[in-house]
Amino acid sequence: MTHFVPFPMQHLEAACRVLGDTEHGLTGPQIGRLLKEIGLSDPCQTMTKWKRLFRALVSAQKRYRVGNHLVMLINHAARDPGGFRWCPDELTVVLSCSGLYVRKDGRVAYLANR
Repeated sequence: MTHFVPFPMQHLEAACRVLGDTEHGLTGPQIGRLLKEIGLSDPCQTMTKWKRLFRALVSAQKRYRVGNHLVMLINHAARDPGGFRWCPDELTVVLSCSGLYVRKDGRVAYLANR
């Protein structure tokens, strides 16, 4: 498995804001299910969506010292029956700072493979 370098906190926060966007982002139930699928606990269901994601992903990055959980979350969300409701282009803007982008199928890939 590829090990992704941990994302800088400001990039991780920006990605979580896109993923948790009220209009185009993941729903609350999707967040809980996706966090469980990637092996992370849901920090608090009463928090805003982006903060739930951010807290869970920061904790994972600190514990495992890799950025894999954000990539896993995006890849799992891409397979979700509801599909991407957010704009993959917005997520690509954030991920591009780390040399990554969201492909048309919703999965994360390195920019060099574009």
